[in-house]
Amino acid sequence: MGKRIFDMKLLDYLEKKKLEIEERYFIRELQAFYLWATQRLAATGAIVFLYLPEQIKYIVLSKKPNSRKGYSAQHCKRSNQTPVSFIVCASDEFLDCQKVLGGKENASQDDWQPIFRSARIEIWENKKRYDGRPLPLRFGFSDEEKRNMLYFVRKTIEETLQESSPPSLPVNFSERFDEKISLDVALWVKGHLRSSVIVGNLPLNEALRSAAKKAPFDSRFKPVNADDLKRARIEITIMHSLRMPLSLFEKKVNEIDVTKGYRLVFGKNVGWYLPETFNCSRFGNLREFLERLAYEKAKIPARCFGSARAELFEVDDFIESLDTSSVLSLVGPVAQETADQGTDFDKRFMADLENCMRLSLAHLVSIQEKDGNISPQINPLTGQEKQIDWVRLPLAAGTLILGGQAIGMPTAIVAGEKALEYLRHHFARHPSIPLPAKLLGLAYYAKTLLISGKKEEANEAAGDIYRHVDKLDYEPIAYLQMASLFLSFGKEAEKFWHKGEAMLSFTLRDYENKLKKSEKFSLAFFPEALNGLLRLSAATQKDEWRDKACRMAQWLTKQQLSDGSFASVPGGSFAYTRGTGKIFEVLSLLPEENKEAICRAFGWLRMMQYGEENTYFVPEERKLRVSGGFRHDALNQEVWSDASSHVLIGGARLLHWLKTDDENMVF
Repeated sequence: MGKRIFDMKLLDYLEKKKLEIEERYFIRELQAFYLWATQRLAATGAIVFLYLPEQIKYIVLSKKPNSRKGYSAQHCKRSNQTPVSFIVCASDEFLDCQKVLGGKENASQDDWQPIFRSARIEIWENKKRYDGRPLPLRFGFSDEEKRNMLYFVRKTIEETLQESSPPSLPVNFSERFDEKISLDVALWVKGHLRSSVIVGNLPLNEALRSAAKKAPFDSRFKPVNADDLKRARIEITIMHSLRMPLSLFEKKVNEIDVTKGYRLVFGKNVGWYLPETFNCSRFGNLREFLERLAYEKAKIPARCFGSARAELFEVDDFIESLDTSSVLSLVGPVAQETADQGTDFDKRFMADLENCMRLSLAHLVSIQEKDGNISPQINPLTGQEKQIDWVRLPLAAGTLILGGQAIGMPTAIVAGEKALEYLRHHFARHPSIPLPAKLLGLAYYAKTLLISGKKEEANEAAGDIYRHVDKLDYEPIAYLQMASLFLSFGKEAEKFWHKGEAMLSFTLRDYENKLKKSEKFSLAFFPEALNGLLRLSAATQKDEWRDKACRMAQWLTKQQLSDGSFASVPGGSFAYTRGTGKIFEVLSLLPEENKEAICRAFGWLRMMQYGEENTYFVPEERKLRVSGGFRHDALNQEVWSDASSHVLIGGARLLHWLKTDDENMVF
């Protein structure tokens, strides 16, 4: 009995070590790539350059049908005359890899196409492999090709519903469309998913026709008729054929990559989740996501879940515009209405900023109740709304007035004053609001009073905070909001000034200690310190405070992700609009120094703002409630009022600076 237990423990230990070695040397990912390259692409003789931790070498691939693996991947030497077909490198290491690789043919990044990218590994393919030949589908599609595909699918569905012969292929379809591919066609009708049909491993033109003919009759939904089709938005998702195993690292991080497709396989059971899923459902983390994929789609018994093979792959996802005349590309589940944002405060930026602010203000005005309250949280899928939030309401009131003043929108100012009146009657003397929420809410309330020109009332609210703040447990967001409020009264309000300076200094020490220890913390914790530091600098005429603010802003900009958003924690990949909005807000205090980061953040925030084009998954009766608000994040469709508030404060600061060259503002 004892020997049997020992043997089992030894087997478990050996299996664990095997997995650790596979993870360390990217063995499972490389095996999947080598098999795909030799079997799918017939890339015999192709040179692969590995630029991975503990692996910098050249590999030559060949197909070996009779071997256990089905391929051979042998270490080789390479002369400068031998072109490299593929690069496999660690995430974000491609530019460094190119420097090591050298050679004239590898000098330009434009010669390379990323065909798979994850938080762990990247695979790039040399475009010169296809000189004189059509580029493979995994290299992406032009807008014209996307429009033609959507047009063809719509016409095929129309013909199918009329029971007449299918249309011929549009003239613009090229020979690229003969390549075999898997794809999904989805139909969205009046905010509801009415079909999602996957067709596998057919030439693209045939796959489009096959999926289109099946789309009206997805048995999970009511059949789609001709009238439904007139109101439908068609979405096409092209699935790339390179499928990579989910790594232990990705499982441990437990975050979903919303830009990828996922496939779960156990024997003959197969389940798929595509990015469109995140417009229908909510998932807390990767494990929950995979578990639901297992039992909802793949029908894998719970006892077998651990043995299932999880794969992820790149997709090209796009959808018709509202009038079906153009195409919108999707980043994960989010449709891109606009082109890439520039990096300068030019006329286009100003127009986009004012339009974004106007839509956001209109959203807050439209959801305001008759008594002045504003719902802080709206779920567009269920219609559920949170009733009251004593912190976000005074923030929204202030930003309505501030934003309305900035762009000349009287209805927003009136709505802000109405919310302020509601707070005056129900908030300041409320007997049971917890102290942390009460004091933070009072800080926003006092700032709103200052914006509204009611300095005496603001002074009284600040006095309430001053009398109770020492009872408050330290929390950086609250401390910094109170500090910037106290400092906004100036040095002549001596007790407020000293308290604000002390609270700011205490919080900055915490920030610096966390950086020194490389601690993980929310990026939303400390940005408000810029506001306090710049107030100190303006009042004391000491450059040291402004220098500190600039250094903090520089550190923040280093956390910016490639899409313009800001990670929720240093080094992370998850971003949400409230966090990115807050950083946009504070960087706008130093606009000249942070122009590029501000423009890029604004571009991402605009993409996340709900409008007519990107609410195709929202039921008709709820669209007006969310239009102009900001989607919380790619996984969470909810609208939170403070996302709008942060964008409006940042926008008002930018407009104020651009018109007056003055960085000082109340908020």
